[in-house]
Amino acid sequence: MRMLLAGLLMTALGLSTATAATIDHLYAALETSNTDGVTSFVTEYYRDAGISVNETLTWEHQAFDEIVNWYNQHTEVIMLSNLPANAEEVAAYWQNWSKMLTQETWDWRGFFADEAEAALVANFNQFLLAAHEYGHALTYRYDPEHERRADYAINCREYPADRLAAALLDELAEKDQRIAGLRSRYRALIDEINAHIAPEFRYVTPRFADLDANCALLHVEQPTDDPLSMTPYASAFFVRHGLLQAEDLPPLGEIYETHLLPYWRAAQLPPSGLAGAVTTGEPFDLPAGEPDIGLPEGSRHLAYDPSGAPYVVEAGYSTEGESVRVAFRYGPHGEPGELVLPSTVLPDVQLGAFGFFGFTGAVAFGPDRFLV
Repeated sequence: MRMLLAGLLMTALGLSTATAATIDHLYAALETSNTDGVTSFVTEYYRDAGISVNETLTWEHQAFDEIVNWYNQHTEVIMLSNLPANAEEVAAYWQNWSKMLTQETWDWRGFFADEAEAALVANFNQFLLAAHEYGHALTYRYDPEHERRADYAINCREYPADRLAAALLDELAEKDQRIAGLRSRYRALIDEINAHIAPEFRYVTPRFADLDANCALLHVEQPTDDPLSMTPYASAFFVRHGLLQAEDLPPLGEIYETHLLPYWRAAQLPPSGLAGAVTTGEPFDLPAGEPDIGLPEGSRHLAYDPSGAPYVVEAGYSTEGESVRVAFRYGPHGEPGELVLPSTVLPDVQLGAFGFFGFTGAVAFGPDRFLV
């Protein structure tokens, strides 16, 4: 990792960055199977490296032996498997990885020195997966168009999250020999598992420069309900991390500046010069529950017009194959509102591969105009 001059200067002056204590907390969480301790560290370390994090994001936990962890950009939830808590769970954890990815050809007991190492590396594996999933969260937060620009190539969706996780790990390994040792064992681990994946499911490792220049170089398919579909998906993960972890990556702050913040800055509206002092008013409550607007899904949104008058938009929707049906009721807060658009199919709207639709907010322009 190319160290930042500021970090070197603080060290030379004897000033503490509190990083060592934080790494101590991480290592303690790894030793004690503290899932919450690991997720807190990941969130705080990304934030402290110089970027804002999404305060509405939540971590949810699933059974320790679930291999698939994920981030849902629509609900802002990271689903992470719990760290295995004892020797029995550690054995089941690695046996499941061997079964799912190598059809039990990889002998996990022969790889680890003892039960203690098997437990520590299992927890480290979950830590790195947590850093990877939060990398997705940061990428969607600052560069929501990254999938579209890459024509929705799966490997191009995964590579930015891997780069962030690998850079985080690179920084930690430079500051703490315990983490450096775990990273070394992890690289040996993924190389060995990948070597035991059947050739027809295993990716050939390209040169780092080629992959970095063209993330679509690896053609990766999204896993399905077929258990075997997870095998090539995992192999691609192992290949990417093997390459990234062998590189001298820039600090996270530089990666933010290069790969995230430019897209966020480009999306900002130019200053209008119209901003000024505001007057805060009394808060308004909205009725609980979904609006009764004749469609199965819906939401209410409070909006203020330019004069400060509060309005309520009731929005309903349903999805029918690739199309979307919507309905809207609109009116001043405290009044029943008028059904301004009965149930109607939106023209020229296609849900696409992800099939997600919803409303996130509304703006009022007066008694007869609003935007959702």
